[in-house]
Amino acid sequence: MNRPLLLGVDIGTGSSKAVLTDVDGVVVRTAVRAHGTSMPRPGWFEAEGEGMWWTEVVALCRDVLAEVRSDDVAALCVSGVGPALVLTDSDLHPLRPAIVYGIDTRAEQQIDELTARYGDEQILQTCAARSSAPRSPTGCYASPGPGLPGMPLRPRRTPWWSRTYTHASTWSGWVHAAFRH
Repeated sequence: MNRPLLLGVDIGTGSSKAVLTDVDGVVVRTAVRAHGTSMPRPGWFEAEGEGMWWTEVVALCRDVLAEVRSDDVAALCVSGVGPALVLTDSDLHPLRPAIVYGIDTRAEQQIDELTARYGDEQILQTCAARSSAPRSPTGCYASPGPGLPGMPLRPRRTPWWSRTYTHASTWSGWVHAAFRH
C-alpha cells in the first residue's frame, strides 16, 4: 500500500457524495451524483433503492478511485438518509421502491392504532428494552415513518405486500448486505 486512504460516501435526499482523503484528512478526490425521489401519493415518500443506493454508490466509488489503487483504501464508510424500509428478494433485489424516513406518513393510521393499543409508555419501554443505546431524553415514540411498527397492518392496504420478500431492512442494512453479496 502506497498511502492509506479513507473513502466516505453520503447518500442524501437529493444527491449522493463521495470523498477520498488521506489519514490526515487531506482531500484527494470528490464526486457527486444527483438523484430524485418520488411522491406517488400525498404523504408517501419513496426512493428507487437499487439505483440510488447501489448503482450510485458503486459509480461514486469508481469516480473517486479512478486515479488511485483500490488497494490503498484502508476504510470505507457509507452514511445517509434516515431509516428506510427496503423489501428484497433472496438475491437482494428490491421488490418495490423503498419507503423513506419520517416524511413518509402513510402509516399514520397504523401508528395511531398501535399507540391506542399499547400506549406511549409501553412503546417507550419496549424500545428501551431492545436498544443497547442509552435512552434518549426525547424517547422513541412510534412515528409514521417507514419503520416496522406499521408493517403488521400494511397488508390490508398495499397490493405489493403479497409479493414474497426474503429480507426487510433499512437502506444501510441493504447496502451492507449488497456489498457482501
